[in-house]
Amino acid sequence: MILLQALGRYLVGRSRRRDYWAWLVVLAGLLLYIPVAPFADILSWGLLTLWPLAASRRLRAMGWIPWLSIAPIVLLFALFLTLRALAPSVTNALDVYQQIIAPFGLGWLAFALLLGFWPSRKIKAPTPQAQAEVFG
Repeated sequence: MILLQALGRYLVGRSRRRDYWAWLVVLAGLLLYIPVAPFADILSWGLLTLWPLAASRRLRAMGWIPWLSIAPIVLLFALFLTLRALAPSVTNALDVYQQIIAPFGLGWLAFALLLGFWPSRKIKAPTPQAQAEVFG
């Protein structure tokens, strides 16, 4: 129960750009490790789980909706279902990769980089009257 409370507090927090870049480096390293990992399936699902943790905090710091962090995952799932439906009619898998999968990956990369470069929204300092009310 304590772990879930800590996770909840973590998710409602904000993330500076430096923290987000550190997350992104870790995720990129894990992504590069997938082809040689003996547990690649588990690692892939782990990456899909860790991405919203990093991106939602950064989106909140930017003043954007944190739910946007799951948009690439939803699009990836829709792409998977579409490709699965089209599988019997595909004659050349390389064409599918070059025309559909690679642009999606580049789009996700562009979104991840945008989150890293976009400046955080400034937090407004409390007014002196609000501070006085806190201390009685």
